[in-house]
Formats: sequence, C-alpha cells, structure tokens
Amino acid sequence: MKNWFRYRDGFVNIDSENFYLTNTGNWSEIKDINEKTKEVKVNPKMQYLWYILSLFLEVILGIVSSRVGNDFYSKIITVLIVFTIGLILYNLMRREFGKIYKVPLDKLKKVEIDKRNLRIEFLNGDDKEDSELIKGIDKKGIEIIENLKVTLHNKVLV
Repeated sequence: MKNWFRYRDGFVNIDSENFYLTNTGNWSEIKDINEKTKEVKVNPKMQYLWYILSLFLEVILGIVSSRVGNDFYSKIITVLIVFTIGLILYNLMRREFGKIYKVPLDKLKKVEIDKRNLRIEFLNGDDKEDSELIKGIDKKGIEIIENLKVTLHNKVLV
C-alpha cells in the first residue's frame, strides 16, 4: 500500500508501515525521515530564506515609500502593497515550511476527519502522546484516510 495526498502545507505519504508528513511528496526522500520528537529541527535554508525575504520586502518598502507622497494614505497603501507581495510570496513557498516526520502506523491512536482537516493522535519518537492537526486536505486525502481507518479497524480509531 502506497498512497499520498496534498494538504495545505505539504504532502502526506502513507505506506504499509508509516504515515509521513513531507514537503515534496517524493517517495525517494522518505527513507531519511525520522519520527517526531520534542526536539524541533529548524531547516537552516528556510531561516536564510526568511531573512532574504524580509530584507527584500524592506527594500521594496523603502523604495516605494521614497517615491510616494508623505501623506498618511500613501503610506498605508504602500504598506498594503508590500504586505500583499509578502503574502503572495509566502503562499508560493508555503509547502517549504511544512513539517517533516513520520509516525509508524502501529503508534497511531486516533484519526479524526472534520471537513477538510485531519487530526491524528499518536505516540511520538519519545513514546509520549502527541497530536497533529493537518489542515486543508484534498478530496483524495479524505478517501485515503477513510480507507486507512478501515484497514486499521482493529485499532481504536475514531
């Protein structure tokens, strides 16, 4: 069994042993994914990307501010334009900021679907109870999760 689907911040891959949260959905990348632990590992490339994005937006704000009038409405419009550009850039790169970890299927304790959101409860890599809210799953994902719940019918899943 190998399935995958999109969610708002990335992809979910599911095989016969694990449930993976990934940025790309690429099966060749899942072999290096570890279980979730309390240690949150920050991707240094993403930190640098945020710094560069922030600097870029500040430069744009500075350039536009110097060319518009000094009245209040011009400044508000400038800030709104720069904010909109930042929001567009964030939406284009959103999948790069998704979580990356795996949950062995035998550690899943509860799976709930509410509209387009999925909540899983599981034991993490430290054997502590943990949960994740996965927002904005697609229609294919809802079908896959429903089938997964049937497959794991001997577990206590809601």
